[in-house]
Amino acid sequence: MADPATAPPRYEERMRPYVALNQALATESRGQGASEESLTRAKNALTLGDA
Repeated sequence: MADPATAPPRYEERMRPYVALNQALATESRGQGASEESLTRAKNALTLGDA
């Protein structure tokens, strides 16, 4: 069983890149929407499974 004390830092470590990419989508091309490349990169920034 995982140590509950390590859960918040591991969550932050795993989610930070995903969150950063998705937040960047909002300001990438104001008024035009994000590029398909950026959308795909953000969409695939998080993988499921054991981490």
